[in-house]
Amino acid sequence: MHYATHAQLWIDEQFDEWAEQDRYIDADDDAPLGSKELIHLAIANDENFLFIDLKLQEEINLQEQNNITLYIDTDANPNTGRAIEGIGAELQFNFGQRIGRVYFSNFSSDIYHNDLGLVSIPTVTSNRFEIALRRNNLLSGRTVNLGSTIHVLVKDGSNGDQIPSSGLLTYSMEEFDNELPDFSLDKKDSKHIRVSSLNCLRDQIFDPEYQDKFRRLFQATQPDIIAFQEIYDHGAQAVSQLLQDWMPLQDDKMWQCDKVNPDIITCSKYPILTSTPIDGNGAFLLQLPEQKLLLINTHLPCCGNNTDRQAEVDRIMGFVRESKAENSDIPIAFQTPIIIAGDMNFVGDVRQRQTILRGDIKTETIYGSDFEPDWDDSNIEMAYIMQTGIPFAHTWLNNFSSFGAGWLDYIFYTGSVLILQNSFGLNTAQLSSELLNQYGLLRNDDLASDHYLISADFEMDIPSAVKEISGPKLILHPNPTDNQLTVQWSDQSLITELKITDLSGKVVLVSKPYPGPTQFVDISYLTSGMYFLHIRSRRGVLTEILVKK
Repeated sequence: MHYATHAQLWIDEQFDEWAEQDRYIDADDDAPLGSKELIHLAIANDENFLFIDLKLQEEINLQEQNNITLYIDTDANPNTGRAIEGIGAELQFNFGQRIGRVYFSNFSSDIYHNDLGLVSIPTVTSNRFEIALRRNNLLSGRTVNLGSTIHVLVKDGSNGDQIPSSGLLTYSMEEFDNELPDFSLDKKDSKHIRVSSLNCLRDQIFDPEYQDKFRRLFQATQPDIIAFQEIYDHGAQAVSQLLQDWMPLQDDKMWQCDKVNPDIITCSKYPILTSTPIDGNGAFLLQLPEQKLLLINTHLPCCGNNTDRQAEVDRIMGFVRESKAENSDIPIAFQTPIIIAGDMNFVGDVRQRQTILRGDIKTETIYGSDFEPDWDDSNIEMAYIMQTGIPFAHTWLNNFSSFGAGWLDYIFYTGSVLILQNSFGLNTAQLSSELLNQYGLLRNDDLASDHYLISADFEMDIPSAVKEISGPKLILHPNPTDNQLTVQWSDQSLITELKITDLSGKVVLVSKPYPGPTQFVDISYLTSGMYFLHIRSRRGVLTEILVKK
């Protein structure tokens, strides 16, 4: 069978562009007993990569606990390579065992994902996968290129189901339209908020050998808010000083950083009002220019620990539910933007990711009931983090690990009040020399960590009725005071609720709406310190700092 491709394929877990590709559809229910049923196989290419779309009947984790093997006859010659099912395969790769083999005329050798530039998406369980590998490779000191015509076979172990079930599957390389995903290292609008996330590989941001790489990455991207993970041995102040040295703020302002043990640090150009731990993750309330933002910075358990990872996402989403109900350590007002970002380590059951997206809590007896996580009673959204200069969405790569590239780092957001304008993972190895020079980057700067720096730019889409109103419309006097406070607001038409919270966000006073523009509030019972006084109305939320003597 012959295939033709004319458009760029993106390895991003979105299969729309595969609809234009021819596919080999396997016979139904022809898998031997105990074998995984293969459904279809499609092939495409660009100048550098061969792409494969593989669908199975059941959900699996492609990188473990299966025997799905890819065979490629690179020269379409059955008399060279390993003889199997009528082809001569120079390359084979077993996805579940994460090892392959290359066959030469006089010897063969083991190969691994990094030898082939192999990428497969998704990293979570699925019944459909996008796979890419380089067309030109140097294996065991010898050049192995995919020829203009190749034969392809996918087989489940030695005696399982296979595509094609009989005959040869022949693919000829075709011309293509090279259309890589759009990205910009600069914001499209200065008003957009850039949120970045980076796992720093056990404090490597403080290692003199790597520190300049981190510096160049952040100077090139200029984030407004950064979710750091794996900073175990240094505190928030040390990270704040690094950022201040690298990206000093104007008007004598300092980067605001806060840490939740053991390794979560969030840094922001904007004030961080409060924070609280959620297992090993952290929730942070930030004061943006026009409204607050709830950021949850995550570092979930890695590897095969599905049980604890599910428990942590259950707890995170339970926290979001209660925060929206103003019943958590960080209560939030209606339509406050929510972003969940960090190293999710989603390498197991897709159920964990669905919990985040859908508010679908698994253990409701412990973590509470399911809920719709966005303010418009819908799912929250997931930013697709495509890499710069290459059509892949993975965010982690370690050439010394048996596991191949994976999509481990995510940015989720409430799409009802946030508009995603741009997103990317900074892969400096794939940037043009012109872009590297323009942004002061070096080609190997992405080796600062085994995770890529990911970024997403958001436009705030908060309806004006719920934006916080600044200025002289809310007046507290005397302030500071020790007993009675006079609260005045200038808009006679406001219908309000008056609330006082401490700096952690805990509510210490709530009053019912008042019809007039002036209210006298007894605060004599409060302990000395700083508080926030909020008035909610149809026009918005007015907030002022209150000091109790």
